[in-house]
Amino acid sequence: MFRLWPIPVILLSVMAWAFADTDSGLLRWWAYRQSLEESTRTIDALREQVAVLSVQITDLEEDAFATERAIREELGFVRRGEILVRMPGETDSTIAPPLRSGVLPWSDGVAP
Repeated sequence: MFRLWPIPVILLSVMAWAFADTDSGLLRWWAYRQSLEESTRTIDALREQVAVLSVQITDLEEDAFATERAIREELGFVRRGEILVRMPGETDSTIAPPLRSGVLPWSDGVAP
């Protein structure tokens, strides 16, 4: 029985070394595993974003109304007779304010 005492000591030493080794031990493996999980979540989110953008591209290529809507939302254009209402707290800096002269760039030059 006394001859077997080195086996548990060796096993415990190897386990302690595997846990504490900063280059290839369990701590490094745990860090890689967490990094892999984070990367997987990022990839999944990007795939969802690509799917949404693909649908938008298809809509813009095939539907004239969707194209017009996207342009109007991006540039803040309004048609003659329409009123652009901005809600409090809206801070979209991409919406261009109307020209000072009151003539809209896409109109026939007559102020409403």
